[in-house]
Amino acid sequence: MTDFIPRTCTEVREDGVETENSSRSFEEFRNADAYVLIGAPGAGKTTAFKQEATHAHAYYVTARDFITFDDRPEWHGTTLFIDGLDEKRAGSADGRTPLDAIRNKLDRLGRPRFRLSCREADWFGANDKNHLEAVSKNGKVKVLHLNPFTEKDVHKILRDLKVEDPEDFVDKAREQGLETLLGNPQSLRMLVDAVGSGAWPETRKEVYESACLKLAGEVNEEHQLATQGQNDSS
Repeated sequence: MTDFIPRTCTEVREDGVETENSSRSFEEFRNADAYVLIGAPGAGKTTAFKQEATHAHAYYVTARDFITFDDRPEWHGTTLFIDGLDEKRAGSADGRTPLDAIRNKLDRLGRPRFRLSCREADWFGANDKNHLEAVSKNGKVKVLHLNPFTEKDVHKILRDLKVEDPEDFVDKAREQGLETLLGNPQSLRMLVDAVGSGAWPETRKEVYESACLKLAGEVNEEHQLATQGQNDSS
């Protein structure tokens, strides 16, 4: 088990483009009334939310629980970290419905400060942002993109995963054209599982095949069950 590594994020401009040279810590956004954290599958959004909620003395809740339960005393008088909009959208015929349910709940709670996480592929961009601004206390919502691991982070995780020579592992991944897998917590761990600490296949094609077999499975249970339900009904 690896220790938590502080993550950074980059603010996304109104036109959907990330601002340049603006990598910042989550701590810098603690005074924001509302923000959305987007990122790739396995990027570490849930871990980042749980850690930041703890450090900010706020409350973490899954989107599923937030939508399902009428109210909870612990939701009042605090900043809410609502995690996993994408998980609700995965099982919804209309992707707007889960967001509207969250907006309704926030409005009924008096429009508290909130943070919402979502896979970037399931984030509807300006449409989602504009509708969330209707329940933000100051009428604004920032959109943040979770940054990948730095090389220092990668080396630390590889050491925690008992990889004997992290530097050599990173060099070999780059030689095989797999550098993009290093910055994502999920894919990095899968890559370690796929190739071991030094037992690299002889060709780049073999590396991709081995890693992709690991990456092909949906590891998020909520997405898995939602997809299963859609397949059963078709």
